Amino acid sequence: MRRLRLLAWAASAALTAGCAVPSLLSSPSPSAGTPTPTATPTTFTVTVASGTATLKVRHIPATTGNELGQIPPGASVIVDCRAKGTLVSGTQGSTATWDYLTYNGAAGYIAAAFVEGGDAARIPACPYSATAAPTPLPLPAGTPSAADVGAIAAAIASSQLGVAETPTNCNPYSKVCEAWCGHFATWVWQQAGVKIPDYGFTGDIYAWGKKKGKAHPGTAGVGVGDVVLYGTGPGSVKSSTHVDIVVAVFPDHLRVIGGNVDDRVTERNVPLTGIYGWVGIR
Repeated sequence: MRRLRLLAWAASAALTAGCAVPSLLSSPSPSAGTPTPTATPTTFTVTVASGTATLKVRHIPATTGNELGQIPPGASVIVDCRAKGTLVSGTQGSTATWDYLTYNGAAGYIAAAFVEGGDAARIPACPYSATAAPTPLPLPAGTPSAADVGAIAAAIASSQLGVAETPTNCNPYSKVCEAWCGHFATWVWQQAGVKIPDYGFTGDIYAWGKKKGKAHPGTAGVGVGDVVLYGTGPGSVKSSTHVDIVVAVFPDHLRVIGGNVDDRVTERNVPLTGIYGWVGIR
């Protein structure tokens, strides 16, 4: 009975932002460059050197991450690994390294800029799924063409394959822990230079596209870099269930990359059925 309640809760959480996973044809073979998660490394003891202030534990290695707890200055803590995140300047200098640990039941990241030895090479890198969103490919010089923008978005999405959430629904693409397929799609577009808000609800992406004259019903005309939306319409989380970035178009199916699929970023082949519309990046 407890398992049934947990499954029901998980399904409800996925629907909160409209991120139920659509049906798929197959999962493409992972590229050679897709990182593979590794086992948790040996732990290391370090000292918090944050002056007179407490050091915040955050859900992702970024200053925008949700605060999960605080560590008093001078405390000795055990860290598991280190990850790259946002650049922080502190008592130990400036560094983009964040240390992953569990403190008083809170598992998260602390800025190594406030930790003695927190940026030491002896501390191994965190498993791929625990790190912040990998840095996307740099944009080319000048203003890219419409075709280039789509290709850039597809490349950025591909660079995130394998990035996983930490329980439950905490992810590098959003400041809140919730179903995150919409956050991932809008993050990719933002990195490609598109001025779009960070949307959690997938129907809001279609509504935004409609205001911009970029929303289209069905799949006719969809191209690389565009987003496709699944369900029956943008009205609610029950009718707009998921969003993906298109990376290849075929006569009878699409290859897409999306977030919050099996709790991570994945690449899949999906049929054209079940897609109520798309929004163009161009």
